[in-house]
Amino acid sequence: MSRCTILHLVAVLSALYCSSSSAQEPDPEGDEGPPTRWTPWQPPPPSMVQVDDDEPAPAPAPAPRGGGRSVTRVTVGGAARSLYDVGFWGAHLGVAWGGEGPRGAWYFTVDGFGGATDQRLATGHLQLGFLGEGIFGRFRIGAGQRNGLFMVRRATDGSAMLVLTFGPRLTASYDLATVGKTTVLVGADAGVDLVLVAASAMLEGNVYLGFRF
Repeated sequence: MSRCTILHLVAVLSALYCSSSSAQEPDPEGDEGPPTRWTPWQPPPPSMVQVDDDEPAPAPAPAPRGGGRSVTRVTVGGAARSLYDVGFWGAHLGVAWGGEGPRGAWYFTVDGFGGATDQRLATGHLQLGFLGEGIFGRFRIGAGQRNGLFMVRRATDGSAMLVLTFGPRLTASYDLATVGKTTVLVGADAGVDLVLVAASAMLEGNVYLGFRF
């Protein structure tokens, strides 16, 4: 092999070596590597959120107050009256309409009495009034006023004698049980009625079983 041929091969190999080295080295100006993927910002989890201990806690919401409701009460039982030392015995029937709240109740009342005297003279008493009650658990204590029309048969000719009455009354009752919206109760009331054109007051009392709904 001639000297010229050897020199030519050396030059070719040198050129190939330089070209491969330049291909492996990164270009500091043009080669920036693969593009980076953009990730959106996300808030930290709740457990990592800082809380300012100096900030006062919000005030609790006020507890809801119990609202009122409409009430009807029906009572039935025994009753007694006394006027001029004459006793009247019979039955009582009462109906009341009103409203009640957590601590009290108000009613418009209608009460009826039917019975007879010791001499079997028929008597009746119709009364209209109002009643206020205080509620103490199952117990209720009340006071009110009633105006009425009292009737009694005369012993002489059997005609009816009618007189007007008005006066205060006191009541007490106890709730035995409640089923749904109906309450079963027992109670009693007592009153003193002033009788027009009479020189004596009439005493009255009732004991009853009732239902309130």
